[in-house]
Amino acid sequence: MTEKNSKMTLDAALKEIERLQAQNAALRGAGKANREAKNSVFLDLFKRKEYLLQLYQSLHPDDKDTSEDDLTIVTIENVLTFKHHNDLGFLRGKKNQKLLIMAEAQSSWSINILFRLWEYVIDTLMNYYINNGYDLYSTPKLEIPDVETYVIYTGKATPKILLSKDLETDEQGRYILSLNREFFGGVAGKPELTAKVIYLKNGTGILGEYIRFSQIFDEQLGKYKEDQSRAMQEIIRICQDEGILVNYLAKHRTEVEKIMLTMVSPEYIEKAAQKTAKIQSAIEAMRSVGISEEEIKSYLVQKFEITPGYAQNCLDADWEDE
Repeated sequence: MTEKNSKMTLDAALKEIERLQAQNAALRGAGKANREAKNSVFLDLFKRKEYLLQLYQSLHPDDKDTSEDDLTIVTIENVLTFKHHNDLGFLRGKKNQKLLIMAEAQSSWSINILFRLWEYVIDTLMNYYINNGYDLYSTPKLEIPDVETYVIYTGKATPKILLSKDLETDEQGRYILSLNREFFGGVAGKPELTAKVIYLKNGTGILGEYIRFSQIFDEQLGKYKEDQSRAMQEIIRICQDEGILVNYLAKHRTEVEKIMLTMVSPEYIEKAAQKTAKIQSAIEAMRSVGISEEEIKSYLVQKFEITPGYAQNCLDADWEDE
């Protein structure tokens, strides 16, 4: 079930929940690690303000004034799609805001990640405006936060696609990708989005540590294919020996081990079940008193923190069939 579906039933959502619960049970029963767990660790690590601030400081080392209180997480969580973007979005500041979008690209590379970032930026801005009471159809010009986008690449070697192109780099040696250049031939007037690529060679601070964690994760799961419990123990031991994410792993070791053995967290699944029912009830109640579809859509986005596209998907769904 993905956001691309034009029709969705409550029954389909509940069946997906049951399937994920069965996957979790199978993983735990077999003592197997979830090979995608490093992506879940990415989200779990940076949802914590102390580490999010470290991330921001690694990107903006000259900014000595920003504190944890200045950072607001705006990551979009479409629990009903069960689709993990592995993206992180956050705002810095109350005035002259800066919107930072991070895309975790795993250890494989695809230039199509630029489209993912593009989509995510638009969805995040739409949520930002709706949740802050902006009217997109009003006369006053919208104030757009300063947008920065990054791709976090966890592979060992520099992607060949980067080395084969005459790409610009910033002062920290990060390659700068251009959506316009890659997909529109650099033609003026076509859509544009630039993204900086961070990998082990230029990853500093906690981002560099996370990238190294991901590499250790892949190495140990490959080495101990038949003994995943041993692999998890080795991942944490090596990280401790190398000084990788030491404080995070010490404070949250239980949660990290749980993540490694879980396809989707039980809390996430429960949240999806509850949100499914609440959205259905909200749509039915608002339609029953004649509220317009556009007003319902805006309400769903703000109340349930889903994207406008997914809110429309819910409005188009076959809820009445249930």
